[in-house]
Amino acid sequence: MHNHLFRYLDMLQIKKYFEDWDGMRYFRLIAGLVIVIAAIVQLDWAIGFLGVFFLYQAIFNAACGCNTSCAVSKNPVDTKPERTENTI
Repeated sequence: MHNHLFRYLDMLQIKKYFEDWDGMRYFRLIAGLVIVIAAIVQLDWAIGFLGVFFLYQAIFNAACGCNTSCAVSKNPVDTKPERTENTI
């Protein structure tokens, strides 16, 4: 009984972790996995580091680290303009 309960709770935590992911994080995850697998098959470790970098960005929701121009925002910004009524 307890073993099934723990598995259920673990699955809930995993689902909650992936709820906040956007398309770019999924792209980085898939690209990182493909690059790492290709690097292992071809024994090209230099390319493998690039794949690990993409995996790191996807898993930890990190930006490139160069500067703040491509930083990942934690809070979504509402970009809809406020509606104002013009009275004359």
